[in-house]
Amino acid sequence: MKSYPEHLQIVNTFHELGETIAAVRFLIQEYGLENPNFKGFELREKAKPEFILMTTEGALGEPQIIRIPENTFKYPLHLMLNLLLHEMIHMGQKMTENLIEDKNEREWQAYYEMLFHKTFP
Repeated sequence: MKSYPEHLQIVNTFHELGETIAAVRFLIQEYGLENPNFKGFELREKAKPEFILMTTEGALGEPQIIRIPENTFKYPLHLMLNLLLHEMIHMGQKMTENLIEDKNEREWQAYYEMLFHKTFP
């Protein structure tokens, strides 16, 4: 795996080219965050420093998409990786074999992972 500075350089290059989805696909692969329930990424409105929103969307038990701000990589990479990791936890929670129907429980587990990194060290 490449070093963090190398990741940062690659992601910044993608960002400068307006290739947000290519950048996030690179990170998913590089950090081993793939999930069989993952359908793809879609862009949403630009984030603001006080409000950065990523969401995992799709019916429970069905493949999921992650919607990310089109300016995701304007913000610190370590923060965006943690938010992406949060959404990848939701990806697993919405799989038929791991299904967690309670949204509050899903959020609690995803925030726990953001703090303690048990699933994705």
